[in-house]
Amino acid sequence: MRKILHLHGIGSAGGGATASVLKKLFSDIEVISPDIPVRPLEAFAFISKLVAGNEFDFVVGTSLGGFYAMLIKGIPKFLINPAMNAPTDIENAIGLGEHDFLRPRQDGAISYTIDRSFIDELEILLKGYNSSSYDFSKETFGIFGRNDELLHNADIFREKFGEENMLTADFGHRLPVRVLKQVVYPFIEEKVNLL
Repeated sequence: MRKILHLHGIGSAGGGATASVLKKLFSDIEVISPDIPVRPLEAFAFISKLVAGNEFDFVVGTSLGGFYAMLIKGIPKFLINPAMNAPTDIENAIGLGEHDFLRPRQDGAISYTIDRSFIDELEILLKGYNSSSYDFSKETFGIFGRNDELLHNADIFREKFGEENMLTADFGHRLPVRVLKQVVYPFIEEKVNLL
C-alpha cells in the first residue's frame, strides 16, 4: 500500500484537520500523521527514522512541519506555508517562552517551550540543509496563503524551487479545508501523479 507522511506545525498534533482531510481525499493510501517531538533535533531524528522505516510516496508538511519536510531527501513533498527560515520564523512568529498546544497530544502534554537552545537547534538543521549539494528543486512543491499573518516565505520558495512548483491562494496561516480539497489535492495529483 502506498503511504503519505503528514508533518504538522509547531504547537499542533498528528490528529489535526489537515491529516483528517488527507485521509479522506487519499482513501486508498495510508496517511501517517504522528505527533512530532517538540525539540527540533529530536523531531528531525524521529522523522528521519520514520522515513527510513517506511516507503513514503509523498510528504505533506505544514509550517514548521513544512520546514522538516523540506529537509527530507528523495521524496516528493508539498509544503504548506513552510517556516523556510525556521530559526527566524519561529522566534518572530511564535516567540520565546511557554506556549499551549493547539490540539491534544498523545503524550498528554499541554504546553511546550521555545527557548534559545530551541532556536539554536533549528539553526543547526537549516545550516545542514543550506550546505547540502542535493538538488531539492524537482521534488519540492508548496502553497502560500496571501494573507498569512505569521510567515512570509513565498519569495524565498520561488527563488529556491521556482514559480512552477508553487501556488498562492487567499487564506491565512492555517490552510482551510476548501483550499486543501480544491487547490492542493488537484495540484498534488497533477505534479506527482500520486493517484
